[in-house]
Amino acid sequence: MIVLADALISLRNLIWIVNIAAAVFLLGVAYAAIRERRRRRVTPMNKLKYHPDEVMEGPRLERMGAWALGAMAVIAVALPAYWLLEPGRQDSMDDQFLETSITQGEELFAPSGSNEFALGCADCHGPEGQGGATVQSVEISREDLDLAGGALDAADRICAPIEDDDTSLLCQVTWQAPALDTVYLRHSREEIERIITYGRPGTPMPAWGLEGGGSKNEQSIENLADFIESIQISPEEAKAQEADLTDGRELFEAHCARCHTKHWSYAETFAGDANFDLLVVPAGGAFGPNLTNGVTLRQFPDIEDHIQFVIDGSDFEAPYGVRGIGSGRMPGFGGMLTEDQIRAIVEYERSLGEGEATSIRQLLGGREAGGDGGDGGEEDAPPAEQGAGEGGEQAGGGQAQEENEQ
Repeated sequence: MIVLADALISLRNLIWIVNIAAAVFLLGVAYAAIRERRRRRVTPMNKLKYHPDEVMEGPRLERMGAWALGAMAVIAVALPAYWLLEPGRQDSMDDQFLETSITQGEELFAPSGSNEFALGCADCHGPEGQGGATVQSVEISREDLDLAGGALDAADRICAPIEDDDTSLLCQVTWQAPALDTVYLRHSREEIERIITYGRPGTPMPAWGLEGGGSKNEQSIENLADFIESIQISPEEAKAQEADLTDGRELFEAHCARCHTKHWSYAETFAGDANFDLLVVPAGGAFGPNLTNGVTLRQFPDIEDHIQFVIDGSDFEAPYGVRGIGSGRMPGFGGMLTEDQIRAIVEYERSLGEGEATSIRQLLGGREAGGDGGDGGEEDAPPAEQGAGEGGEQAGGGQAQEENEQ
């Protein structure tokens, strides 16, 4: 590429030299003609004596032929050289444009206040896109909370009453944001740009694109997507990170619960609080559909179809299972989980009975007692995900969270 770039520079210099020489020549001819006109009285062209035939068809013709041959030689060399070097020039410009886009995307992704363009994506998703968390105030139904004791208005409480609202409490939670260094293993470029543009309503993830009500134009969205793509880890690295997880429930909690289990993105906030306990229905539905009570068995009578769906994810308007129509929001996990791990997730989903509310303390405590159940960091909630009430794929067994990209 360096050789092509040097050759391109040389060609440009040659073209400039030829153009300048031609301009000087034409200016000289024009100047000489003007001087000649001023020097003598202009005689009508039909009265002028011109070169005799011996000169016109002899030295002058040869001289004009030599000039024409020289011009043809320049064209014969320049055009093929341009034809050969143009693809390299285009590739070089594409590389330069991409580098600029990534640099500008990195500025947008940077922590808040680090530069004048920073959107603060790194505040939630981590400086390298490895995942993180943010503090968020959310309204939670009293039916989903177990008040273990103490006054609601105490300063050390996670939740507090809402004026004129007897049905919900306002709780300050730690909302887990997903890692973005593996997001291209689950989502297409188009899906990622759509999530950045429109955000995730009901979550800390705002809409950044103009079409979604944000402040950034299409080029800025592409810059962000280019930067996120530049920090992706390989499928081998992603699978190595998940190698210790083998249990279906633990894998589901790490990769699927944030969409298919209500409150999961911030559930761990309540795990260590003595005054409140959060009640959740594992796989009971939230951003993604309810997977309990045999739903996945009816949607996917053949377990192999179910497994393939989790591997590939859904495509917009594409059929799946029994009369399922894809929304395009269900990510595919074949790029970051092994087939054995995906089979374990599917078997867990197909074993789910009627959804019953479970204490988050009991659920997480049992997981910790049995070993590492996955930190859920990968899909565990972003300031970009966990949509408020999107139905996801109907009974998509395993259709895990659609994480937000920003």
